[in-house]
Amino acid sequence: MQAIMERYDMPIEAAVIVFPIVAFVLTMPYVVYNYMRYGSVSKWRTFILFTMLFYLMCAYFLIILPLPDPDEVAQYTTPTMQLVPFRFVHDFITESGFEVAHPATWLHALRSSAFYQPLFNFALVIPWGIYLKYYFKARLRTTIILSFALSLFFELTQLSALYGIYPRSYRLFDVDDLMLNTLGGVVGYAVALRLPRFLPSRDRIDEVARERAGHVGYSRRFVAFIIDYALINTLAIPLISFLHMNEVLSFAIALFAYSILVPWVCRGATLGKLLTRQRIRRDDGSRATLPALLLRYTIRNLGLVSFALASALVSDVNFDYQVIPVLYELLCLIVLVVDAFISLRHDKRFLFERLSHTRSISTFGVSARPHKGSAE
Repeated sequence: MQAIMERYDMPIEAAVIVFPIVAFVLTMPYVVYNYMRYGSVSKWRTFILFTMLFYLMCAYFLIILPLPDPDEVAQYTTPTMQLVPFRFVHDFITESGFEVAHPATWLHALRSSAFYQPLFNFALVIPWGIYLKYYFKARLRTTIILSFALSLFFELTQLSALYGIYPRSYRLFDVDDLMLNTLGGVVGYAVALRLPRFLPSRDRIDEVARERAGHVGYSRRFVAFIIDYALINTLAIPLISFLHMNEVLSFAIALFAYSILVPWVCRGATLGKLLTRQRIRRDDGSRATLPALLLRYTIRNLGLVSFALASALVSDVNFDYQVIPVLYELLCLIVLVVDAFISLRHDKRFLFERLSHTRSISTFGVSARPHKGSAE
């Protein structure tokens, strides 16, 4: 029994190591998709989908790990397929020593691999059935088909020798696994029927997300800022590479050209704001004017302007330029913290918004009415 548990521990440990990397890569596309479709990011939806991702990774690693030595696999002569239905029942009776008339054999039988292996295959797809019914609202027939499809993918992965990486299959394609996995998905479906009594339904999750869609909170602004920041850095590359400008000055030029001219031409939107369903408007809901945008972003980027100018002034002097970006980042951090503290004590608006009489409003639901920003 201990050997069986150790066999299952290693794949789960591998999933624990790989999952944070995959989750990090998928987080930004996931967040943008939620803002585009729902107008906000639901914590409960995030928990459901990322736990489902972790579950699928665990399940996949469980059917392929541990990876054997290819030279050793090449020497295998065991069968690669088992196509007799319910063979696991025969194996359990013959290998575990189970006898109905002798209770003394029961406990030993329950500890044997002939019992744990079918039980594992049955339990493996139960969470899949739960996710399909609870979150995706799949019908029973759809759950059966998708549970069978997932099981078939696992079995074909094993039969294909891990997509041809190995000289032959190192695990058995078993028709019993297909049946047990599919049955597990059906049981998961039955379990999910009871979950709305204890957990919010998918409809309720969507409803709450759309209720929050009209507010532009700090997290929503931050996502838009990250997208725009990446684009601004990309736009600064030609200035550095072809015009040989100072890096900080190049970034400053790209920043102001992008953050002022783009929303002025695009009716208050940048790429980051479009992807998070928000725009810049004046306090009265009208379109932000060029002077308002100029004031807004001059105040917001005051630290950057100072250091960009300083960098330009000392360009002909023997000076260690590496200190400039470091000091700039430090100053920006201090300004951001102080401004965030001030905004929390007022109406959830930053200093540059109050002085420029502009604000970020949600465009989800095509609302033209300005909304006060609030923390999500």
